Amino acid sequence: MDIFRLIANDQTNIIDLGRAILRGLDGGVVRSRDRLFDELDGEIRRYLKAVEDSLYDALEDHERTRRLVEELEGGQEEIERQLAELGRVRNKNTREWTDRFEDFTYLLDQQFHRETHELLPAARELLSPDEVQELRHEYAEEKIEALRAEHRAWGLGRTGLVLGALAGAAAGALAFAAWRSGYLRALGAPPPDRRFLSFYAKVKQRSRENRARRERDPLLR
Repeated sequence: MDIFRLIANDQTNIIDLGRAILRGLDGGVVRSRDRLFDELDGEIRRYLKAVEDSLYDALEDHERTRRLVEELEGGQEEIERQLAELGRVRNKNTREWTDRFEDFTYLLDQQFHRETHELLPAARELLSPDEVQELRHEYAEEKIEALRAEHRAWGLGRTGLVLGALAGAAAGALAFAAWRSGYLRALGAPPPDRRFLSFYAKVKQRSRENRARRERDPLLR
C-alpha cells in the first residue's frame, strides 16, 4: 500500500470517528463522547505529524507546491488550536459543544479535501517512485513512533523486542484497516496476520484502562 492510500484511509477513519462522536455511537454501542473524543484527538495528532513530516516536507521546496504546503501547515495549526479548545470543555454533551465540534469537522473536511485534490495529485507528478516508497516508510514510522511515545509511560518501549512487536502491531493495524476498506481484498490479498492485531488491541485496551484510572485518581495525572 502506498502513502496515498495510507493517507486516504487515515482520513476516512478520522471522519468516521467524528461522525461517531456526533451520533454518540460507535459500532452500535453507546459510549461517552469523552472517550471517543480522546481517541479522535490521538488519531488526528498522529495523522497531522505523520503527513507533515513525510509529504509536506518532501514538497515544501518545490516551487509548484511551496505555497500550498504553507497554507496546509496553517490549516494544521488551526485544527490543533480548535482541537485543544474542544478538549478543554468538560461537558461535551451540550448543544453548544456539539455545534462547535460540527464546525470543527467542516474544518477537517476542508483540510482533507485540499490534501486529496491538490497536494496528492501534485505529489504523484513531482515525486519519483523511489521517493514515494520512501515517504510511505517515513509516514508509517512517524505513526509508530507516536504510538511508542503514547505507551512509553507504562513500560512499553524499554526493550527492543517489545518495540519491535509494537511496530509490527502498528503496521498490522494499518494493513488491516486497508484490507477492511477493500484495498487489499481488491488485489486478492489475504487478511493480515491477526497476531499483530491482537497485540495492538491489547495495547489499546491497556491504554484505555490507564486513562480511566487517571480520570478516577487526579494524583496519577
